[in-house]
Amino acid sequence: MKKNVNLYIHPGYGKTGSTLLQEKIFSKINFICLSKPFKTSQYPEIKELQTKLFIPKYSFDQIYPLNFSRAIEQYSNYLKKILHGTKIENFILSDECIFDRINYFGYFNIYLLKEIIDILKKEFSLNLKFIVSIRRQHDLVPSLYAFDNFRQKKNFGSLSNFIELLEIEEDLKRIFFYDELIERIKNNFNSEILILPIEELSLNKSSYIQKLEDFLKVKLNDLDWSNHNVNSINVNDQIKYKVRTFDFRSSVMSMVSNMHFFFLRRNNFYKKNFRKLRFLKKYLNPKISYKNVITLNNDQVIKIKNLYKDSNKKLAKNLNIDLEKLDYF
Repeated sequence: MKKNVNLYIHPGYGKTGSTLLQEKIFSKINFICLSKPFKTSQYPEIKELQTKLFIPKYSFDQIYPLNFSRAIEQYSNYLKKILHGTKIENFILSDECIFDRINYFGYFNIYLLKEIIDILKKEFSLNLKFIVSIRRQHDLVPSLYAFDNFRQKKNFGSLSNFIELLEIEEDLKRIFFYDELIERIKNNFNSEILILPIEELSLNKSSYIQKLEDFLKVKLNDLDWSNHNVNSINVNDQIKYKVRTFDFRSSVMSMVSNMHFFFLRRNNFYKKNFRKLRFLKKYLNPKISYKNVITLNNDQVIKIKNLYKDSNKKLAKNLNIDLEKLDYF
């Protein structure tokens, strides 16, 4: 008889309260976390196996042959080992990077994840559920830009240019079409889906908690909900987004990272021994500061709201959630 497994997948979006959910909720209930928060994970190998599969664009080497057969096999086998090795039936895989289409190959990752799920279904009676956290696009776009300012300046130049590109580049704009992502999840996984707008946590916390309790089938009364941070502040009714910046070591770290990937693929001695050099990371990791802020003017807010109004209306109608009162349209 196959073991019953309740697998909850939380693939983002980023900057929608994901860290809050991971650190304050998912890691505190009687579920086994198969992903973030990695720093408290009882399965240290999982991070390396996952990042071999769901790789960031900025580490992508177009010259190197791209094939995920071995990575899928290793990741699936490790997940099966975890699932078989405990009597617990509830598992959660939370990582906002999985379906991220700004810094990761989120569109492609849907199909990699589908292959993983199909492999697990051969050995487990899998009850699959998705939690998708969202945020008003006119808050999410500047928040993403501010949080990953160093990389997004390379991608888009200024925030104003990013907003202009959203208007003229269809594929870029549709990254934030929530209704299209939900439709792909339904078509590929045929699972229950919970939508969690981050705004509800501030405006109607009891409703936000109740939705999570009903979906996870747990009680969250005694959990710590403090230190909720979406990297923005409200000053005189104007939202200011805190810009994350790095010191000079970011350039050094980038150079070292490129060297690491080069030798990892071409030098067997380095491949076997590079972990001995990990102690250097504490000296190379750049210091993070939030000295500056960015804001949107009223015209930019209206422009972004108009870009996503129809998509948000479809999502609200299809899943029967009131996004209008949360200012999504």
